[in-house]
Amino acid sequence: MQTSDMSLRERNRIDTWTAIHNAAAELALAHGWTQTTIEKISSQAGVSKRTFFNYFPSKEDAILGALEPSIPDAALEAFEHSDEDLAHRTVDLTLAVIRASYPYEEGRARRRKLMKTLPELGSRVKHLSVGVEQLVEPVVLKEMLRIAEESPKQFNQSAEDAARALTLYAHTILRFAFTKNPDAIPEQGTEAVASAITTFREVIQTSIWLT
Repeated sequence: MQTSDMSLRERNRIDTWTAIHNAAAELALAHGWTQTTIEKISSQAGVSKRTFFNYFPSKEDAILGALEPSIPDAALEAFEHSDEDLAHRTVDLTLAVIRASYPYEEGRARRRKLMKTLPELGSRVKHLSVGVEQLVEPVVLKEMLRIAEESPKQFNQSAEDAARALTLYAHTILRFAFTKNPDAIPEQGTEAVASAITTFREVIQTSIWLT
């Protein structure tokens, strides 16, 4: 999270959010899922239960350091004005939403460890992943319809199906990049994502001729 150019109130809010997340993650690593209660998290973070729920809807989100998926304004603007093709833009947009969902980059190694050791987090991670797709897909659909109006090219399938397929394609590329390089999500992992895009394109192009 960037705290420069923020008001004191905004910085205090980020500090409280971070304190709750750190307390939750540290307790979960030390004591496991069952023993990590909202009461203990709140106590270690120095906040009330009411304050806890002002920042996180659940214990899972506090442990993960997760926010409900949203599309950053800058990411949407980049998607709409990028010179890249639509597939590449969809990957970039999806990546931006994922990054915004897990803003505490300093804790990413710890989060990976938590996801490996606490299977209870799996359903929440999956839910957040679906939330990312549900945000990205209508944006892609809108762009596809705009392109269709301006171009003589026609889709061989419905625009809705095409948008859904492209959204899933983008998410799959990012999952591949992440398995190859766990640091592919942060900003410095952009090269790993670009490499994954190239790999998928080459494999798809090659497989067309492998009959």
